[in-house]
Amino acid sequence: MATQPETRHILVIGAGVIGLQSALTLLEEGQGRYKVSIVAEYMPGDDAGIYASAWAGAQWRSHETSFTEAAEWDVQTYRYWEQLVKNEDSVTGVAAVKGQNYWRASPISSSTPPAEHSDPWWSTYVRSYERISPAELPPDTAFGARFDTFTVEVQAYLAYLLRRIEALGGQAARARLPTKQGFAAAVEAASDVLDLPSRTHFWAVINASGIQSRDLVGDTNLYPIRGQTVQVRGVANYCITRLGVEEGQRIAVMPRPTAGITIIGVTVEPDVASTEINHDRVPELLNAAKPYCLELLGSDGEFDVVSIGVGIRPGRRGGARIELEQISDLKVVHAYGVAGAGYQNSIGIARKVLKLLS
Repeated sequence: MATQPETRHILVIGAGVIGLQSALTLLEEGQGRYKVSIVAEYMPGDDAGIYASAWAGAQWRSHETSFTEAAEWDVQTYRYWEQLVKNEDSVTGVAAVKGQNYWRASPISSSTPPAEHSDPWWSTYVRSYERISPAELPPDTAFGARFDTFTVEVQAYLAYLLRRIEALGGQAARARLPTKQGFAAAVEAASDVLDLPSRTHFWAVINASGIQSRDLVGDTNLYPIRGQTVQVRGVANYCITRLGVEEGQRIAVMPRPTAGITIIGVTVEPDVASTEINHDRVPELLNAAKPYCLELLGSDGEFDVVSIGVGIRPGRRGGARIELEQISDLKVVHAYGVAGAGYQNSIGIARKVLKLLS
């Protein structure tokens, strides 16, 4: 008679999109090997600026200029969301939308196609890709493309992930773990929160603590990237990104059909950690976006503003850290530092986490 495999208890620190998706993937694809517990200061429904997943624009748009490992993560997420939209009956927050990307004649963005304006690498991985004819391009635009893409109503999606985790037997507990007393101390505190005898109860730990890993594991490569957006009423016809605008800003129009709103943005402010709203930037963002979503303007030529949001993305010099490390007596998989790519990277990163633990 075959013996049942040992159930391995995994602690996940952090309940942003990377932590939640990693937990869910372990439960869905781990062949019953894992029990998962999440401990985090912030949970779905929270709106703290440091809880970056609550403030993401959350569209599928690859940041990669070639087919890197992170590009493969993006592809995996695209395919996963495509099936999710087709098959999931419950509210997930993910919506299929029409996308348009524009690149400026004098690009300064890292996400531009090559100088000869060949198609971006992802053109063969998305549905309905086509170039936008020169006659249709806005002024001062060298290249444009249409394609099928996805946007995410972030709080609905985070809540959906947590519901799925709990339905599969996972648990989540809210607690602020110590970050400056060493990683082992944080895990010991988590074991107390979960009423376990000690940290040795955990077979492994997934560190998805985002920007807090600066203190938690002493990663000096992490830095904040402030992003400010504006929510306006109505659903734009297209999800639009214009790359190569100005330093510190990107034109983005991100419709969220499930919520009846559109996100307008977005500022990109490295090494700025303030979550205070900068009201001077609001008219800049809105005026820059107007030509791309005239359907959202009222009779007065203005948007109907619902709210203004600020989130702190976890940037990291050298890129995201997704790797296995032994810390004291703990097996740790780090999964943080994705900057503004958390949602589109999430499926691929979660599957890499699973592979590292297998």
